[in-house]
Amino acid sequence: LNTGDLALALAVLKMPHVHPSVQQYTLVIKICARQERWFEPLRILRDMRARGATPDLVAYTAVMDCCAKAGQWEAALTLIPEMESAGLRPDRVAYNTAIDACAKGGQWERALEILKGMEEPNLVSYNSALDSCAKGGRWREAMDLLEERQAQARKGGKMKKQQERKSSSSSSSSSSSSSSNSSSSSNSTAGVRSGVKAAVWP
Repeated sequence: LNTGDLALALAVLKMPHVHPSVQQYTLVIKICARQERWFEPLRILRDMRARGATPDLVAYTAVMDCCAKAGQWEAALTLIPEMESAGLRPDRVAYNTAIDACAKGGQWERALEILKGMEEPNLVSYNSALDSCAKGGRWREAMDLLEERQAQARKGGKMKKQQERKSSSSSSSSSSSSSSNSSSSSNSTAGVRSGVKAAVWP
């Protein structure tokens, strides 16, 4: 969509007889992100609540992305507590978007705070935090993050190997148990057949 189409879409959302779904609102928000327009999405969130279309996690994260792309890190971060107040739990994508907003806004300390507060940061989380440190000239912090990421990767690799071994061991035990049960079943069947023959032909 071009600027004119976006203006039309925003106008349609405001029509009193039109009742867009949360997904339709979110689509317009994402279009705003492509054009780095961040103020309209914040207004859309307010309109959604006022008109009974409760924003979900995807809608909030899309607005955060708009703010991040426009360099509005403060507006992006205010949405985290707003999500929580609405009974939503920000997921990894939401936190990664918040870190990206901080990186684009030159807020490396805030980016690191968010990263440390995450339960399961992934490669995207670390890359965004590293970007914020690089832009802020914080090379020591960046090196610490690299070491932390490598340590987690090694730990994850060890856990994966342990799980594979357990899975392999369980499969072997199951196979052995199945063979034993099959043998016992065969013996029992043979015994039943012998008993039947003995009963019929004394």
